[in-house]
Amino acid sequence: MCKANNAYHTLVRTLGTKPLLAALPSPYFDNTSQRLRADMHTLYHFFENCKDIRFGPKKFVPLGIFKTHFHEYVQENNLPHAPWRESFYRAPFKGKKLTKEKAVVLWGGKMADREIVRGLTLVNVEGAPVSLPKKNPDMRKTDLKRSRSDYVAEGTLQFDYE
Repeated sequence: MCKANNAYHTLVRTLGTKPLLAALPSPYFDNTSQRLRADMHTLYHFFENCKDIRFGPKKFVPLGIFKTHFHEYVQENNLPHAPWRESFYRAPFKGKKLTKEKAVVLWGGKMADREIVRGLTLVNVEGAPVSLPKKNPDMRKTDLKRSRSDYVAEGTLQFDYE
């Protein structure tokens, strides 16, 4: 009992605040942990297994389109349905470094002020992403009436075609 207690305290001192899985030598434990997380939470399952997702810091998708695609995926794969609440998506979004925010975006040829998920995009989805404006506090809703060429001329749009 004393040896086990000493080993535990030594491990705590060496790891500090790192998770216990970081101390284990084999990637087996990490892979098993990821599979278990995907089996327990449908959003993790979606992130790990959906072929239409591309992650990246400059990528985005409107929240409504993301939720529709997610719910279709859940239905097709007979996964349990969970209500869309912040408590549901907070941990998976944090783990994948995704944020939910409001932005003026060009999607499917239309400029609109909408909620987006920044950090991923969906491919093979109608209305593929065209561009994401840089954060500009001076941009107003009246700016939505301006043409795309006006934004391009001002350099307020970033293009990401990956």
